[in-house]
Amino acid sequence: MTTVTYHTRVPESLIRFVRQWQAWMPRIERNLYRELEAGRAVTDLKREYQRRYGINARHFNALYAALKGKIHSLMECRKRHIKQLQSSISGLEKLIRRWRKQVPRIPLACPLQQGDKTPRQILRWRLHQKQRRLYTLKARLERIQHEKPRLVFGGQKRWAA
Repeated sequence: MTTVTYHTRVPESLIRFVRQWQAWMPRIERNLYRELEAGRAVTDLKREYQRRYGINARHFNALYAALKGKIHSLMECRKRHIKQLQSSISGLEKLIRRWRKQVPRIPLACPLQQGDKTPRQILRWRLHQKQRRLYTLKARLERIQHEKPRLVFGGQKRWAA
């Protein structure tokens, strides 16, 4: 079975149009998101955007569908992130409870060499670090649950910024 590849030249006018379109669409999409968040109706926005930006109904529908998809994806990812954080927090809490019970059982001892730590000191240090991690995870979970999710519109440059 042979494969055939075709190459075609795109007219320069079409390239300019696509580049302009590429620059305009994230701006229009961002404005649409902002106005939808403000509670405006889609039908009113559709007529207004057709007049203001000179796009047809098909372009607006494509923008709106893409924006709805981004918002839906963002909310699903947020739910998954919250579940992952809750799972990590519960696992850490179990580990901390178990280690707290172990600390008094470890006998007091002297280190074998100067500067070494005893098994009890090592466990207490690890326990301390796990408690710090637990605190940061709880703070992150609290922030994610009460903060409005953010969307980034545009290309790689804007994302990096």
